Amino acid sequence: MDEEIFARNRFGDGRDWHTVEGATYFAYRDRAFITYSANAYEHEDYFVGYSYAQLPNKQADAHIDQLDWTKQLNENRFDPLLIRSPKVEGTGHNSIVKAPNAVDDWIVYHGP
Repeated sequence: MDEEIFARNRFGDGRDWHTVEGATYFAYRDRAFITYSANAYEHEDYFVGYSYAQLPNKQADAHIDQLDWTKQLNENRFDPLLIRSPKVEGTGHNSIVKAPNAVDDWIVYHGP
């Protein structure tokens, strides 16, 4: 996606430098998810995106490299999970953790 471009024509030969980094994996119910940071921390549109895959019925068959992953887009539009706003900054590398109540899931990410 163009929103993942860190630098256009980075190498002087027309190739753009896409950056997708800081990935984390978790499973919830019948799906696996990978969240990742994209673009660059120094850009205003640095964001957290995600991909998902249906998990097989047998846990032993859930090999991450053999799942059918889909990058989340909303009707083929850029639709990040987290992005900078007047109240949120530095939506970078992240983890999904259990909240202190041991029930809710939280996303924890760093700021610049």
